[in-house]
Amino acid sequence: MGKVQSIQVLRVLAVMAVVYAHVFTTGRGTSGVDLFFVISGFIIARVSSDRPPATFIKARLWRILPVYWLAALPYVAWPILYGTPDWAKVAATISLWPVWGGAYQQPLLPVAWSLYFEMLFYAAVALWLTGKRWALGAAVLVVAAALVTPGPTTAFLLSPIILEFVAGSALARVRSFRLALPALILGLVLLFGPERSFEGVTMLDGSTAWLRLAMYGVPASLIVYGALGLERWFAEPWAKPLVLIGDASYSIYLTHLMAVRGLADWSAPLRMLAAIALGLACYFTIERTLGRPPAPRRKVVAPAIDSRPALAGEG
Repeated sequence: MGKVQSIQVLRVLAVMAVVYAHVFTTGRGTSGVDLFFVISGFIIARVSSDRPPATFIKARLWRILPVYWLAALPYVAWPILYGTPDWAKVAATISLWPVWGGAYQQPLLPVAWSLYFEMLFYAAVALWLTGKRWALGAAVLVVAAALVTPGPTTAFLLSPIILEFVAGSALARVRSFRLALPALILGLVLLFGPERSFEGVTMLDGSTAWLRLAMYGVPASLIVYGALGLERWFAEPWAKPLVLIGDASYSIYLTHLMAVRGLADWSAPLRMLAAIALGLACYFTIERTLGRPPAPRRKVVAPAIDSRPALAGEG
């Protein structure tokens, strides 16, 4: 399936916004995560159709986990080797399941909180691909558990923030885009205007998650809608360098804190450039290899005896 150029450019916008927020220690730009969520929903809707659930989940785990584990390794290894590790946080960081010891655990790699929800969305899609009855049955069980014994697990499973992924999935089915440019401009102003930031743990609080969904999820959806409607514009040659950075956006997202915090004495623009360079290096040397599932082994079949003349060729 071919790339959607506009989506790749939006991935650049999303990751640059997050890097900017961490370089300048401001809330403005953290909403790039919400743009990532909507984009992810769009991409998954395109790649999951007509796929067996096992094939889908295997491909997504190979896409996400190997590079993530390498990026998270220093954050996990350091407290184990040189301090007193919080094993609940270690387990949450490695597994990308946030509830350990009966409580929500912040990941040791701070940006990994968003991957908690990414993995939850993948699990929901895999369940949906298995069968709608299975998915609806699981949803009923989770809601019932939340009513009987509410806690961090059910709060995580029922967080409204997952609707940002759903919005992206819905946009993958839109075929007519009216007022695309106004939607894009309005979405950009609303998404990156406010300076408010939300901690990952607050997504377990329903009222806060709904507020984030309204403040950032809706504008992020407008941006994706508008960009899709302007796909021809993004398909021009000017966008090619941005598409390359968009390919590396996951690596940049995972590794940028190493540059941002490790080069604290550098100026802000240089730290941003270093974060991009580090992410690109990670993408070209690691992600492009580890992010693909191994090709299945081909069975060696003995060649059949061909009675045709040798000069007949391979026509």
